Amino acid sequence: MFDAAAYNSYYFGPNNICYAWNLWPAPTFNPAPNPSVNIFSSSVKVSAFTLPATVINNFWTSDFNLGQNFKVQYIAACSAYFTFSLKVGSRSIGAVKSGDVIPYNVKPCTAMTFSLTPSYGGVVGASKTFRTTIPSAPDIFAFNVDNVNLHQSFDIHFTAVCPGAYCYEISVNDVSIEYPVTTDTTVTYDVPPCTDLTFTLSAKNCADDSDTGYSTSLSPYHTDPVPDITSFTVDNVNLHQSFDVHFTAVCPDAYCYGISVNDLSIQYPVTTDTTVTYDVPPCTDLTFTLYFKNCADETDAGCSTDLPYITDP
Repeated sequence: MFDAAAYNSYYFGPNNICYAWNLWPAPTFNPAPNPSVNIFSSSVKVSAFTLPATVINNFWTSDFNLGQNFKVQYIAACSAYFTFSLKVGSRSIGAVKSGDVIPYNVKPCTAMTFSLTPSYGGVVGASKTFRTTIPSAPDIFAFNVDNVNLHQSFDIHFTAVCPGAYCYEISVNDVSIEYPVTTDTTVTYDVPPCTDLTFTLSAKNCADDSDTGYSTSLSPYHTDPVPDITSFTVDNVNLHQSFDVHFTAVCPDAYCYGISVNDLSIQYPVTTDTTVTYDVPPCTDLTFTLYFKNCADETDAGCSTDLPYITDP
């Protein structure tokens, strides 16, 4: 019996532990015609070995926080035996492990190149490179609306970290009004008076108009009132007693109203349905006038409407 030379190979077991697999034949002299050979094998955990040519299977960075940090992640065979060194551009970060959060002044709208290099002892392996553009999500830090013109338009203004990286949409009370809009845009819109409006600016991916999931809203904006009467009637005219006033207005709570007859103020204020005491003369042409005042100081609001009426004989 004699021993032949061993044949060695390497493989990676669970948990990225490297093993040497030893195989050797030991022929046994058996009479012909049935000679036999004994094969022996063993696996030995390796504490020192030659670095493979390619070690890093995958490498990426994620979870970017502007001005703060990012996460480094990689997958590599036998990673427990290697030192992995990270660079951002030409700046050396040092040794890292997969899952580490790296303190770094991450700047917005910036193309970044990351490289990861394995080493073992004095041997350096092949580097892996990852490139990305920051940030991965839009960030609007200023948004306002002004020049709100009833039944016409409003102006929007906003500032974003990366204004050219995304497309933006403006909505009013959850209804899309215009897309896309730029950082300073006049939006045509039938702005209603005396109404609470919520303006929402949303970011979309320009390539397919898909939602990024990012939006910002202004607190409800109350539009200006207008002294605009939509209906005005007088009925139940009782000679020498009274008459009833009925009216509707666009913004009934924004102003105070008075009633006059033939340019003589009879009662102030009146509500949308009021019985007015008045010595109604018979057989007379009367002009009932409903007028507006600013409630705070009772100054004229500059709006009124007339209703001619002939009383009974």
